[in-house]
Amino acid sequence: MARKDADKLNIDVALRDPALFTGLRRILHGAGSDAPSEETAVLASKVAELRELLTGGGDGGTLAADVRALSAAAAAQAGTVDSAAAGGCDAAALLAALEPLAAAAREGLAPSLERLRAEIARDGATPSIPKSLAGSRKRVVVAGGGWCGAMVAYRLDKNPELHVTLLDTKEYFENTPMVLRLMCLAGNEFEDMFNKALIEHTEYVKNGDVRIGSLAAVRTDHILFGAKAGVAAHVLPYDYLVITTGTSYQSDIKTDGTSIEHRKRSFEIEHQRISDAPATVVVGGGLVGT
Repeated sequence: MARKDADKLNIDVALRDPALFTGLRRILHGAGSDAPSEETAVLASKVAELRELLTGGGDGGTLAADVRALSAAAAAQAGTVDSAAAGGCDAAALLAALEPLAAAAREGLAPSLERLRAEIARDGATPSIPKSLAGSRKRVVVAGGGWCGAMVAYRLDKNPELHVTLLDTKEYFENTPMVLRLMCLAGNEFEDMFNKALIEHTEYVKNGDVRIGSLAAVRTDHILFGAKAGVAAHVLPYDYLVITTGTSYQSDIKTDGTSIEHRKRSFEIEHQRISDAPATVVVGGGLVGT
């Protein structure tokens, strides 16, 4: 029965079924350089879902918007995406524009599909729930690199059964309660505290990945992120998602700059502004204010 199930399995079914697509992603992760990128594979999966939805009489809805956002990254790396994919075309035109890329992805996934078929036949699993997927390495995405996100990523990165990706808007963790003191210090005092208050994410995420960007949207099996807030240019698949995006301030207590050097320069500017001011008032006597 398992052999028969495996023989029936085709790439479009595998792309539309969440459990089967998880298997393809796992196998693809260890494939060679000739295999399509994971971003392209996720886009092909969403294109297959959108095609099925339109065939059933749906209008595309949020799925079409998701596919359009994913196509932005594919357009940059492939050149096979028609300009209609980036515009306000309807769902049917979007499918037509993305068909060349989706077809290339389906062809490139053929070796991974054969391996998935072999696993199904060997382990006696049905096409919808391959038993072999239960033991695969899980992918954890942590969105936000403040206190909570940094501690979660630090601890989970030590687990050999997990692959952790930390997404943050900057390349470092910053101890926010020390920020106001850093704005007031100068010279050696500033340098000493600055080195204690900031640490690059790669210093503690050693077995996983660090991505710099802003979370734009959350989907059932992936997130979208970009270089600017609200812009989705990249896809990041996950098995588990931890959202620790934290809070924001109206002032420069938290920064939009991505690099440590940019942050150091911003402190120098704030220090000069405070020095030039006739008076300074601190409103609030909590952890940051004190």
